[in-house]
Amino acid sequence: MKRYFVVFLSAAFILSCGNNNEYTIKGTFSDEPDEEWVYLVEFSSDEPGVDSARIENGEFFFEGTTDFLDVYAISNHWTLAQQVFPIFLEPAGLKVEIDPDNWERGSEISGGPVNEQYMEFREQRTEKFLSDIWELNEKKEDADEKEREKIEERIDELSRQDRAFRIDYMQNNPESPLSLFILSGMYRMIEVGQLGNILESLSSEIKQTRIYRNIEGYHETQLALKESVPYISYKEEIEIDEVNFGEAPVISELAGFHSGKPLYITIWGTWCGICKDHFQHTRELFEKFEQQELGFVFVCIQSNQEGWKEMIQDEQLEGYHYLLNAEMTERLYEEIEEEEIRVPKYITLNREGELIDANAPNPAADNIEEILLELIE
Repeated sequence: MKRYFVVFLSAAFILSCGNNNEYTIKGTFSDEPDEEWVYLVEFSSDEPGVDSARIENGEFFFEGTTDFLDVYAISNHWTLAQQVFPIFLEPAGLKVEIDPDNWERGSEISGGPVNEQYMEFREQRTEKFLSDIWELNEKKEDADEKEREKIEERIDELSRQDRAFRIDYMQNNPESPLSLFILSGMYRMIEVGQLGNILESLSSEIKQTRIYRNIEGYHETQLALKESVPYISYKEEIEIDEVNFGEAPVISELAGFHSGKPLYITIWGTWCGICKDHFQHTRELFEKFEQQELGFVFVCIQSNQEGWKEMIQDEQLEGYHYLLNAEMTERLYEEIEEEEIRVPKYITLNREGELIDANAPNPAADNIEEILLELIE
């Protein structure tokens, strides 16, 4: 990227700390929206701040002040559980056009130097990598087994190149707030040591932002989790301990910790809006099966330890809780033969610790009680 862009963006970052810290967001939809409300939500936060605006005649409006540039998202749901368009909240008159069919890919923003630079960067990524990845994913659906294997190899190669492209930008432009924007969307995919080097290299202004502190907390948690796995048995109050998983399969270790019990396992993250939506149904299930010999196990991934503990208590998630590091998370998903790490994910094990279903229904499903009863028998 050209050097003058980096200087310009850094100046914009410093300006946001001065008196001119007001922003406005004038939004329109490129087609008729299904929603009545739109939300401005702090991105990658366990307890995000939320502003809302009513959509009138296909338009919406936000205004306010911001002390520092930070990453937000415009979404059709306050938990970021559905459609999302990430933006940089900067002191400027921002104009947004939302594509209701594809908020993230099809939407555009203008009016602020950081966001306009982001749009240019996104266009480069799309041209170099993303458009080919999207096209290949569509071809994969109708391909035979041999052709699908070739397509997946090409997608993996393009994805590695895309990740290297973004990391290269951050390493070469540590003063640019765009580096923080890029990092916010991929930090969970970066090896812990490399992530620490990137965080250390970023400017002092960037280090004052909320999202930097959130990513820093995640990094510190990952370093701590190299030694042991935090474990919580929650019943009215938090009781925290540590367990050692060793080199055995994660599924086998979980089964061994709860030997003789069938298990309903929830894989989740503190940042996952859909996970939070499901917790109410999980609590209802727990009440129905509390007297039965069934273990409710919660495996939290890609999350900060403090946010993990707070959310367990806030959501009153009775059961057994584990917080995994990045390496163990990859092992777990390899064991259940999942190519991508996605949450929420639900798994059932029988009394012998055997995997019954790596794609078990979520707690709101109509047939979940029947399935759990069969598991107990």
